[in-house]
Amino acid sequence: MLNAKRRISYSIFFVIAIQTWNHSVFGNEPKEKSNLVEQAQNIRFTPHISAEALTRKKGKFSFQRAVGANLNTSLFLSALTYSITNRLEFGTVLVNYVVPDHRFNFNFKYNFWRGKEFFWSLGFSFFENKIDDQFLDPTLQGKGLRLGINAFQILLNYLPLNSNFKFGLNYNLVDTTILGLNDEDDELVIASEDEVGLDISYALQNRPLDVTLGLGWLRQNGVSSLEDVEFGFGTSVRWYRPKKFLSSPTTGLHYSPGSGSVEFLLSSSIY
Repeated sequence: MLNAKRRISYSIFFVIAIQTWNHSVFGNEPKEKSNLVEQAQNIRFTPHISAEALTRKKGKFSFQRAVGANLNTSLFLSALTYSITNRLEFGTVLVNYVVPDHRFNFNFKYNFWRGKEFFWSLGFSFFENKIDDQFLDPTLQGKGLRLGINAFQILLNYLPLNSNFKFGLNYNLVDTTILGLNDEDDELVIASEDEVGLDISYALQNRPLDVTLGLGWLRQNGVSSLEDVEFGFGTSVRWYRPKKFLSSPTTGLHYSPGSGSVEFLLSSSIY
């Protein structure tokens, strides 16, 4: 398994490789201009399983699904996110800080490729809790062990300009670790899971509505990698209300045949 440091190193290599491949296959990336940023922000795409690779404009706050989470993750575990630049977002799940054993959590997303139709981003999240000694073997008590949950995310959106169809693809790698067994920085991966999802979204003609169909393999609760992964599919509908407080209310349903569960989805962006 890859620990967090190796994952970041491999991701830097991944970004360089994709930049080179995109340059040779899709041509030069458009130069960063203010009107390109504004145009990109107005592209309509409604994720169901995946997420938006495009980051928000510099200085914007948002309340959104954290990196490594999925549609099964509780709405209360969404991240308060701030756009440091037009391409880099940083966030944290505030509700975790009310848990006494919680140490820290943060996540960030980097939109490293922003073309006219293709958008790529990488995301990372880090979460750490202290482990209560009473649940440990006596030989491990007093060592200050911590539970870590780390996630790595790749997002690709294909948003053709001359079509009402838009596409989203995502990959999550989530691992659960025990830290501090031998020394403070020692990390033992005890479970790791992969998730993958595909969305096909359609913007209705002359109406502020998108309808999306999505399918993929997701963790049942979307919190750690100690959960089972199962196949599911569903749909989401988003209503666009530009410059309104609730600017994009979204509702949907997701069905998992293996467990027979049905999830009701409700979210919105805040202007």
